[in-house]
Amino acid sequence: MHLDIEGELNRNTGDVETCLQEKKAELQVVTDNLRDTKEQQLTLDLGQQLKLIVQRMQDIETVNQKLRDTLEEYNKEFAEVNNQEATIKALKETINEYEQTLSSKAESSSWERVDMTE
Repeated sequence: MHLDIEGELNRNTGDVETCLQEKKAELQVVTDNLRDTKEQQLTLDLGQQLKLIVQRMQDIETVNQKLRDTLEEYNKEFAEVNNQEATIKALKETINEYEQTLSSKAESSSWERVDMTE
C-alpha cells in the first residue's frame, strides 16, 4: 500500500507541477495584457494632452490673427491721419500765401491812395 500512495503522490505531484506551469503561463498572459493596457492608457492620456495643446495653440493662433488684423487697421488709420496732417499743413501754407498776397495787395492799394492824394 505504501507503494500505491507513493505512486499516487508522484502522479499528483506531476499533475500539480503541470497545473502550476499552466497557471504561471496564464498569469504571464494576464500580466502582459495588463502591461499592454497600461501602455495603451498612457498613450491615450498623452493623446488627450496633445489634443488639448493643439486646441490651445489654435486658440492662440486665432487671437494672434485678430491682433494682426487690428494692427493692420491701426496702421491704415495712422496712415490716413498722417495724410490728413499733410493736407492740413498744405492748406495752412496756402492760407498763409493768400494772407500774404492779400496783405501785399492791401498795402499796395493804400500806397496808391496815398500817392493819389498827394
